[in-house]
Amino acid sequence: MSNQGWVKLHRKLNETAFKSKPLIVALFIDLLTNANHQKKTIIFNNKPLIIEAGQLVVGRKQLSKRTGISQQSIRSGLVTLKSTSTITIKPTNKWSLITILNWNEYQSSTSKLTNKQPTSNQQATTNKNVLRMYKKNNFIYDEKTKTYKFSKPI
Repeated sequence: MSNQGWVKLHRKLNETAFKSKPLIVALFIDLLTNANHQKKTIIFNNKPLIIEAGQLVVGRKQLSKRTGISQQSIRSGLVTLKSTSTITIKPTNKWSLITILNWNEYQSSTSKLTNKQPTSNQQATTNKNVLRMYKKNNFIYDEKTKTYKFSKPI
């Protein structure tokens, strides 16, 4: 896993059966941001394991620690994501290989820049509607980390 780069968050998330379940949405976003972005081979338990783009090897305890979501809620959330055909899970007794379905469809970089989009050295304009939405939903912008955080505990 690399802490660099970005993932696309498709607007189809608003059409999912779990969109009103913030813990499941948070779990799904964690899976998206931690999934491999390209195929690679890792050594796991002294054996080579091929991990494709859109896949990650993870356990419930690790997910719980990383997200702050209880292990029971992680288990329930994974079941929901699987039942909505968002992910597949190949479990072992210590970890699971999770595959995000339609990864390539949502994460491919097929879009081209147009003249209306800012170049990489221009400052992006701030969408005031987005800022209002974040404030309305109790998010606070952290200048130091350049991220939005909940202002109230979930």
